[in-house]
Amino acid sequence: MDDTSELFSISIAVRELAELSRREGGLSSPYYGGISGPEGIALHREYARLAPEFFPGAEIFLEYGLSGSYAHSTLPYNLQVKGRCDTIAVENKEITLIEVKSFRGSTRFLPKNGDTVHWAQAKIYAYLLGQSNFLTTNDITSDKITVALHYLSLDNGELITHEQRYSYTDLKQFFFSICKYYLDTRMALILHRERRNKHNSKASFPFPDLRLGQHDMMREVTAAIRDKQVLFVSAPTGSGKTIAVLYPALKAQAYGLNENIYYLTPSRSQRTVAEEALALLRQQGFLIRAITIRAKQSMCAQPKYFCDKNKCPYATTYFERLEDALTEFSHKQDLLPDDIFALGKKYHLCPYELSIDLMDSCDLVICDYNYIFDPRIRWSDKLDDSKHRYTLLVDEAHNLAERSRSMFSAIIESKQLEQLKSILQQVTVPDDPSLKEVLVAIEELETLLNSYSKALSNDAGDDVKEAFVKEHQSLGLFFTNNFYATRKIPPRLQSCIPRLNFKLQQFFEYFREFPQREKANTIRFDLLHFQNIAEEYYDETYITAVRCLTGGKTALSLLTLDASQHLTKTYYGKSSVVFFSATLEPFSYFVSLLDANFKIDKPEVLKLSSPFSKERRLVIAYDEYSVRYRDRMITLPGIADLILEIVSQKPGNFLLFCPSFAYLQQFKNYIKQKEIPEILDIIVQPAGMNEQQKEEYLRRFTSAVKDRSLLGLTVLGSLFTEGIDLKGDALTGVIVIGTGLPALTPEREILRQYYQAKSGLGYQYAYTWPGFNRVTQAAGRLIRSPEDCGIVLLIDDRYSKPEYQQLFPKDWDIFYADDKQSCLDRIHSFWSDIESTSI
Repeated sequence: MDDTSELFSISIAVRELAELSRREGGLSSPYYGGISGPEGIALHREYARLAPEFFPGAEIFLEYGLSGSYAHSTLPYNLQVKGRCDTIAVENKEITLIEVKSFRGSTRFLPKNGDTVHWAQAKIYAYLLGQSNFLTTNDITSDKITVALHYLSLDNGELITHEQRYSYTDLKQFFFSICKYYLDTRMALILHRERRNKHNSKASFPFPDLRLGQHDMMREVTAAIRDKQVLFVSAPTGSGKTIAVLYPALKAQAYGLNENIYYLTPSRSQRTVAEEALALLRQQGFLIRAITIRAKQSMCAQPKYFCDKNKCPYATTYFERLEDALTEFSHKQDLLPDDIFALGKKYHLCPYELSIDLMDSCDLVICDYNYIFDPRIRWSDKLDDSKHRYTLLVDEAHNLAERSRSMFSAIIESKQLEQLKSILQQVTVPDDPSLKEVLVAIEELETLLNSYSKALSNDAGDDVKEAFVKEHQSLGLFFTNNFYATRKIPPRLQSCIPRLNFKLQQFFEYFREFPQREKANTIRFDLLHFQNIAEEYYDETYITAVRCLTGGKTALSLLTLDASQHLTKTYYGKSSVVFFSATLEPFSYFVSLLDANFKIDKPEVLKLSSPFSKERRLVIAYDEYSVRYRDRMITLPGIADLILEIVSQKPGNFLLFCPSFAYLQQFKNYIKQKEIPEILDIIVQPAGMNEQQKEEYLRRFTSAVKDRSLLGLTVLGSLFTEGIDLKGDALTGVIVIGTGLPALTPEREILRQYYQAKSGLGYQYAYTWPGFNRVTQAAGRLIRSPEDCGIVLLIDDRYSKPEYQQLFPKDWDIFYADDKQSCLDRIHSFWSDIESTSI
């Protein structure tokens, strides 16, 4: 949209305008759908080749560009409509305009008289054609035109046609009515954006003074948005980074540098921080229509029918009440999940789908990384539109580095195939040919998985293993107990997955309803994702891995070791991106994982200093004990005794981060045998902690008795490593046992080998750097405001080695202790200094 002094001009594609004609029906996909983008393009090319046969003797025009405008006397808006018509045939001074659509499956599932939206699309093109110079150029004098829908089968090339004859007067009336409807329904949005730009260009920063580094951060964010560049910002806790990215992004939006802002964060707590920052900005006069997207499962109003759009009452008549719901929220500024859920219940609309429809009218979207980067659920239609100008603000960006590997990987387990077979066998009689075909395809994959499982079994003989190794050696084999991996996809696997998906597609197209269809469909989607990864993404950065699971089950995976190239393709050249976090060190590590083009198009990098005084935090690297796996049982008693003495020395609340749940249990068992100081309370994080248990655990910190000590046992890298905010007396100290190294697994070892070959830094990429990032995250739970003070104790002899010393943040003033007494003395003197400065 362009704002001018005279006229507010809006551009819209013909296809988008035609979608407004769908004002009835539900969310279920058309039974004739399921055509991918590349398949649709290929079929349109095939139609273009066959067009002369369909219209013998006619002059054919293909992909003909058309445009037109609409204005209404009561509205100061000009609607610009553009698109490319599929086919125009001219014969004997008569025109036939054809909208071509592809389909798969049986023709019995096609709409009897053609789809409403397809007709709308064709009629809009027909009107635009009548307004162009096409008629005069081709000496056409007729006041009527034939409009046709042609449905071409992907399966067998069958053509189904529908034709209607329209006068240009009728087409004008249709075009004007749908354009007027569009402007009427978008009026609130248009007015909002006009007012937003005026208000936000003048609104001021919500605080009288800038914190250290905020001015630099806002300047760099503005430049990145203006130049459509990539920016990395390391902003320690207390820098005010949330406001420092939102404020310039909203200013840039007011001046037309972007249309939409996506604020991405992996945790609900960080989404709340963003919402609170927007509330502060609104208090300063900003107009911000923002929506928070919650996961589909959490927004389901009918779990009994989860995503069964043919049965769920919140989906079957969705479009009939959608406009009323959108209108009710048209003036709302903060669209929060609970409010959207209530609106969906009121109008009997799927709350998640309602969120997506409301999102189109929002200035800013707060959501998880998945919706932008994960190929399974990415909003590709919006994000890959070259006309869509947007900005990505990626909070806690250190998490995306690890998350991206899972996004671009795929896994299928043998138990899923068993479940799929069980469901499908209940659909029809055993000798049904379609069932037999799909079962044969499933069993082909099962046979392949069984052959892998036998070779990996502990009971497998040497001859079996040798034969297996010989067969797969050419694929680049990594073989160990209960695990094997190849650098290439085995040929049998490469053929049987597409074959199974094709048979499943045919089966699901024919059998439209059956018990547990959605559960079976979920497994089918996993198989389709597996095929998509194999065909569209699999390259030298991938391995094909097989792992034996408990109970004789098997997991088959396509695992990416380096997702940077695929991740970068989702945003590079499409949007400006700001990656920011309190822990983006070492920068070279995170930049290489998040921006594959960093060598040829160097991103901007900004490192901010902590705004808090170093004197209020004591960081001790205690190197008397080794916490390597082989040494843990030997050193645990000494470590536990030290910790008990520290937490009893001064009343306060401490978080103890253990290297694993097994170690946590061993620590708990040891201190049970000790005489616990009377002032000390101990709480333990259970494995599989739910949200209610987490809240109760944190409540113990915020409501602890002043003259007592609380020791909370947790695990490094779990729920409490990040995303919690314990200020003031709620947290006195953080103790980290170990260096946070990821567990030693075959997958991790292959990752090390990959980065060793790529950069010579394999161990750092696979172990040291991701492990130390967990440590800095845990340490970051302490000192959340200028008034906070406390200690961070890091226990492991590796912390005194150069490779770790160079990783410590510059704002950490490290004290190295190699014996218990020097450690306790330094802690005592720290608290004495704090107390003396507080008097």
